[in-house]
Amino acid sequence: PVYAEDLPEARWDGPAQIPVEGTHTSAFGTYREYPDGRRSHHDAEDIARKPGVPVLAAMPGTVRLARMQAVHGNAVLLAHGQGVVSLYSHLQALGVEEGREVARGDTLGLLGSTGRSTGPHLHWGIVVDEVPVDPMQWLTTDFRDPGGYAPMEAAP
Repeated sequence: PVYAEDLPEARWDGPAQIPVEGTHTSAFGTYREYPDGRRSHHDAEDIARKPGVPVLAAMPGTVRLARMQAVHGNAVLLAHGQGVVSLYSHLQALGVEEGREVARGDTLGLLGSTGRSTGPHLHWGIVVDEVPVDPMQWLTTDFRDPGGYAPMEAAP
């Protein structure tokens, strides 16, 4: 899988930036219910905005995937090193090619509603060692700095 092609060194330097300003419509960790009764865990942050608005790289990285996917529609996957990747889905148009190096704030594509989507929004996710994490935490925390966050207490 794309996740296995890791970069050994961290490419980010401090907290991430929000990839697009808009209305947060579905938070990381919520559950969705579908008409057929299925439920699924939402593993990203959905940010709604009008179509065609530029979607920016939250952190510097290497474009590992930039193509149409069945569920995610036009999607960009960035590798940031040390097992960290970010995903930008449902884009109206792609603005980068696989293999390209991007800086924080570079345009990755345009916000849209491709793939399994009910309206124009960005599905923005961050995955660490193949485990989805809350991308909103990356806006305020520098996870490269061990002093930048408090370790979790072990359960008794």
